[in-house]
Amino acid sequence: SHPSILSLPNRFFYDGELKPCADPATSHPLADWQGLPRAGFPIVFHGVEGQEDREDNRPSWFHVSEIQVVLDYVQALVRQTGRHRVPPSKIGIIAPYAKQCDKMSKALKMIDLGGPDGVSGGSVEKFQGQERSVNIVFPECFD
Repeated sequence: SHPSILSLPNRFFYDGELKPCADPATSHPLADWQGLPRAGFPIVFHGVEGQEDREDNRPSWFHVSEIQVVLDYVQALVRQTGRHRVPPSKIGIIAPYAKQCDKMSKALKMIDLGGPDGVSGGSVEKFQGQERSVNIVFPECFD
C-alpha cells in the first residue's frame, strides 16, 4: 500500500512496524491524480449531505446523495486516459448496509459499470483478502 494509507493504522495499531513494500508502480499510480485534494496523498474524505432512507420499514439504510458522489468518482477514474485510468474491475465499493450495496450495484449497472467485469460492491467481509487499485468506502454515520 501507499505509505499514506498505512500511516494511521501503523501508528495506532502496529507500533510503527508496518513497512510499505509494494512496488511504486502498483501503489503510487494515482498519487498525482487530478481528483485528489492534495497531490501525493491518495486518500479523499468527501462529506456528503443528504437524506438517509429506508424502504417500507426495512432495517437496511441507503443514501442516494452518497451513491451519486461515488458514481461521479468511479466515472472520473474509468474515463481517465493514460496511467490514471482505472479499469472498473479494479475498483471496490464498501458499504455497511445491504440496501446501500444493492442500490449502488443497480446504479452501476445502469451506467454499464456493474456486472462480473465491472466495479465490485459489498460489505467489508466481501472484500476481505482481496485487493483493488481503488477502494471507496461509505462510512455511513448517523446522528
